Parts: sequence; C-alpha cells; structure tokens
Amino acid sequence: MKKIVLLLPSLGVERLLVNSYPEGYLTEHQIDILEKCLFNLHFEVKITEQNYEIPITNKSFYENILNTTTRQLLRTYVKKGYVFNQQSNPNIGVVHAFIARSRMRKNRPMTMDCEQLTQHFKKFSRNFQLFSVTHSNEMVAAAVTIKINAYILYTFYLADAENHLKNSPTTFLLSGIYEYSKLEKFKILDLGIASEKGILNEGLARFKQNLGAIKSKKKTYVLRF
Repeated sequence: MKKIVLLLPSLGVERLLVNSYPEGYLTEHQIDILEKCLFNLHFEVKITEQNYEIPITNKSFYENILNTTTRQLLRTYVKKGYVFNQQSNPNIGVVHAFIARSRMRKNRPMTMDCEQLTQHFKKFSRNFQLFSVTHSNEMVAAAVTIKINAYILYTFYLADAENHLKNSPTTFLLSGIYEYSKLEKFKILDLGIASEKGILNEGLARFKQNLGAIKSKKKTYVLRF
C-alpha cells in the first residue's frame, strides 16, 4: 500500500479516496487496526455517514420494532391484501422505472441506469436479488438487495409507491426480507445510510431505528497529494 501511495503523485493523481465498510460490519479491534493503518499513511476522515443495520437474531421482525403504531400496522398487511414476493426472474425494466419514480419523488437520482442494473443482475445473479410487495397485483414496494458475503445482506435500492405511503408498504417488505435473512443464516440486514454528505436525514433515520436498526459510522477517508 505504501509503495502505491508513493507512486500516485507521479501519475498525476491529486487525491485517493477509501470508502470503508460500515463499522457495524467490523469488531472494535478491526476498526482500530484499519484506522491506525490509514492514519499512519496520512489519510484523513473526509465524510462520516450514518448507516443502519438490523442484527439478525432469533427474534421476529415484529419483536424488533420499537414503535407501537408500526407494530400494529404490521399485523394488518395480510388482511389488507398486501403480498410479499421474492422474485426469481424479475422484469428489470419495470423494476428500474418503479424505483426511479420513487427516488425522483425524494429528489434522489438513480445511481444505475436500466442497462447497468440489468447487467449486474446477469453477471452477479447469486448476489443481486429483488423482493417486492404487491397489492391487487400492483407493485407498491420494491427492494434490490446485494449479498455482501455469507453473513451480510444489503438493501441497495428501497422504493415505494406514493399512493400507498400511508400504509408504509416498505415496513412489510423489510419484514419479509428479514425473515428471508433468518432462513439464509445472515447475521446483518444492512438498511444503508440515512445521511448525505454527512448531513442526517432525521425522518429516514427515525424510520430505520423504529424497525430495530442500530446506527454505525460509515467513513470515507482521503489522502491528498
């Protein structure tokens, strides 16, 4: 690593960024070793995002929920006709358009176009997966997940339909993904960050915490030449 860092200025590189795992993936000892190595190479912390992960335990998703209203809502989804789906052969065009509409409503641009997402599902078919919730055969929530390793499942995209917001179908969606994670022996369900460029989205953070997610730091380190 040190030899590479010494060579970079001669190649015209002005800075080097390292996007670290959320600290919830690591032990305190591993975090300490990582930071000592980076600081010894004169890296600095550029941004600290707030990430949220749900530990997968013997508890049910219902037991993890902290908010009483959300618990009551979770009991009603099946009665209201909501159906959780694990899709083995999804229509990526339909899924991408659905996610894009949801993110546009929240002023969050897509990080992949439809072709890129399609290629990722093809190339990494064992790692990329789609889960959804439907109501009267209409998709009302969707999640693209990525298997990071045998212990961690990451929700890469999470989207919902505006006309179903009052029923929060993403709660039902995540409950299904949590139970899937238990069956597949995952240890962590990573819900992703609730901040942007270090600025916390309090509403999103509260939503994730109410589902039993634990906050951890996700740091980006920078070395300037």
